[in-house]
Amino acid sequence: MAAHPLAGAWLVSTSPSMATAICTLNQDGTALVALPVCEDNGSGTVAYTTPGIGTWQSEGSRGGYVNVVQVLSHATGALIGTRSTHYFPVVGEDGKSFTAEGRFTRVVVRDSTGQLIKIIGEDGELPEISGVRMSPGSPGFPGPTGSPAEV
Repeated sequence: MAAHPLAGAWLVSTSPSMATAICTLNQDGTALVALPVCEDNGSGTVAYTTPGIGTWQSEGSRGGYVNVVQVLSHATGALIGTRSTHYFPVVGEDGKSFTAEGRFTRVVVRDSTGQLIKIIGEDGELPEISGVRMSPGSPGFPGPTGSPAEV
């Protein structure tokens, strides 16, 4: 998979208003997504999250299937549950960006005992995920870039 166009580091977002993440898809099939470390857990309190760690596989010459899992906890460190995100990015012909249609993305939420709480995205209404390839002097943000530092 070292030659697959998805292998590498990506600056990823679901829309301009959503948090940005950094995703690495490694040639051995492992995946790491660095996401925000805390979030509103829906009840007005803060939940803490680990990076998403998982795997990816090739789905054709430019596509893939990515699955990463995050562990969720309270401020005390007590386990709340897990979240597993499944998405299918396809690299553009230029190799510099990817998109994953939101209608195929699923987020599986489980409680601290591993019981399924909900699956987000079954209605096909999740936003598209987009990624921009990161490289030396070009960390994936729009606008001019250069080396050794952004212009």
